[in-house]
Amino acid sequence: MARGSARPCRACHVWACALMMKGGVARGGIMPSLFSRGALPSASRAHLPILRAEMTPRRALRRVMLESLRHLSANVSGVLVGDDPECVHQARVALRRLRAAGQAFRPLIRGKGWRSVMAEARRLASVLGQLRDLDVLLLETLPQTGLADNGNRKAASLRRELERLRESARAQARAALCSPAFAAWCLSLLERMNQPSKARDGELGRRSGFAARSLSRSWRGVGGLAERWNELDADERHELRKRAKKLRYSVEFFSSLYPRKQVRRYLAPLLQAQQMLGEINDSRAASVLLRRCSENRPGLAAEAERLCRELARQGPFDGAGMAGALQALREAHPFWR
Repeated sequence: MARGSARPCRACHVWACALMMKGGVARGGIMPSLFSRGALPSASRAHLPILRAEMTPRRALRRVMLESLRHLSANVSGVLVGDDPECVHQARVALRRLRAAGQAFRPLIRGKGWRSVMAEARRLASVLGQLRDLDVLLLETLPQTGLADNGNRKAASLRRELERLRESARAQARAALCSPAFAAWCLSLLERMNQPSKARDGELGRRSGFAARSLSRSWRGVGGLAERWNELDADERHELRKRAKKLRYSVEFFSSLYPRKQVRRYLAPLLQAQQMLGEINDSRAASVLLRRCSENRPGLAAEAERLCRELARQGPFDGAGMAGALQALREAHPFWR
């Protein structure tokens, strides 16, 4: 495709057709027959896009977003016809990476059309997030803490209510992913990313240029909060977690432009901080879900509160460890400068 053409590239047509086929699951289309022999689809992880310094930012945006769309597409079938929690997780990660790409390439995605596309990506991620949070609570948090194995009737009733909520969340996720609106969103995204540029993009560059400016912008969003860690309230710590995740995705998007060792050195403390922030968030999300159960079933309120107290007592929070991880991140060399 010539530069500046508004016509979608061949790869875009391929992904559009694939995603629209997957919309036929609920209507008895082609996809169920692919898995009728017992071979359910497995989860697929993100691939690192290969970018070059001489690329225009718009071409890089296309490549990054097409990879996010591939990542999402590869996991949609698993959500629709199976119950593998990893497919749910990876589909949600794909949407998060797509939204992070919107932040990394923010100067290129202005206008009402882009705002609509990214708002829908956020909504879809939220729908999948409700299912993912329940998977984590039922399959990881409660078993790891031993809180689900005390054998009392109230605990069993609470677990059944959580499982009911999970099945409801699964139904909502499947409805969202096989709806005509989802296919329309995919096509709208492809249309947006293939719009002709109205101005010269320049080049991605390495030590200067679009990529370095984008990474510096992402780091500033993390660094300001990380420096005030001990003063942050729960909502601000949650915001730090989200910003750290977006910084990590931005680093991965642009990683092929820089020496691998430098990128790995920078990612090590970032991944450690992100892991610890994620564990804090999982505990917080678990308490929210347990209290929601007690609202639906008042008779389970006492058991839900008991579990919330135990989660708080056994919680993953390590103040010194978190402060150390953030200090290491602040001291890490920004390899893009």
